[in-house]
Amino acid sequence: MSILNEAEWDDGFPIADPVYTYDNFLKAVGKFPFFCGETNIAGQTLEQACKRELAGIFAHWGQETGKRDPNEGEFWTQALYWVQEIRCNGTNDQSCNYAQGGWASTAWPPTAGK
Repeated sequence: MSILNEAEWDDGFPIADPVYTYDNFLKAVGKFPFFCGETNIAGQTLEQACKRELAGIFAHWGQETGKRDPNEGEFWTQALYWVQEIRCNGTNDQSCNYAQGGWASTAWPPTAGK
């Protein structure tokens, strides 16, 4: 929260789907106790490590969930537009059903009604 506040979140992801709120982001990262909580580079502060970690995750979001419309502004501000991975949006591809099989369903079992 000290590195990225809610106003910066809103500025950074102006066309994000409504499910992607700052509060939901904080809830999600709260499930991972070492998120922004460790460094493996000698001399790097936790704040520096966290900024690198956030940059990495934001870049990944831009790649996987970004709108990618050259008329919508900078690429990085288009992240979180899609709720599903771009290649899965609007398809019935079973490889996109992460909750039903593979390692993801073992690590995070589906919750009834979700």
